[in-house]
Amino acid sequence: MTHPAQAHHFSVSGMSCQGCVKSVERLILKQDPAATVTVSLERAEAVVTSQLPAHPFTEALTKAGFPAHMQ
Repeated sequence: MTHPAQAHHFSVSGMSCQGCVKSVERLILKQDPAATVTVSLERAEAVVTSQLPAHPFTEALTKAGFPAHMQ
């Protein structure tokens, strides 16, 4: 059974440049290639629309040095 897609809003620490933004996007898409991702360096946040729960994203980002928390 497929779960409906939902938007997850994360605050993401550790981003300092556009390279970091691209890294965060890649990490999220590695967890769910079908996800829609918007990352803002200025607001230090990421919005992910996915059928997955939030946990895999926060765990992957935090392990990679971008501590993430649900907003």
